[in-house]
Amino acid sequence: MGSCGMFFEGTPRQMQQCFDKFLDRCPPDTKLLYGHEYALDDLKYAAFVDPENEAVHKMLEEVEQKVENREICLPGTLADELTFNPFLRADTEILQKRTNTDDKIDC
Repeated sequence: MGSCGMFFEGTPRQMQQCFDKFLDRCPPDTKLLYGHEYALDDLKYAAFVDPENEAVHKMLEEVEQKVENREICLPGTLADELTFNPFLRADTEILQKRTNTDDKIDC
C-alpha cells in the first residue's frame, strides 16, 4: 500500500512499462492484496514526497489507527492507490516538480 515494492531485476523503464500495462488493463475497483505489510513506512514516504496530498494523509491516519489496533491494512483498491501512491502518480506535475524531472521514469 502506497508503494510498489522493490525490484531486483530489470530497469526502472521496464517497471514503469509494467505499471502502465497494469493500469491500462485493470478497472479502478480492482482489489489489491499486498504481499507484505509495509503500509505505514510506505505512506510516511508518500507523505514526504507529496506533503500537500490530502489523500496520503488520510490513508496514513487510517493505517496508523489500524496498526495501533493490530488490524491488517488490506485489501486496497487501485482507485485508492491512484490517489496516494507516488509510484503510480509519477506522471503528475507536483511529484515531477518535487523530484526535479519531467519524466515519470526518473521521477
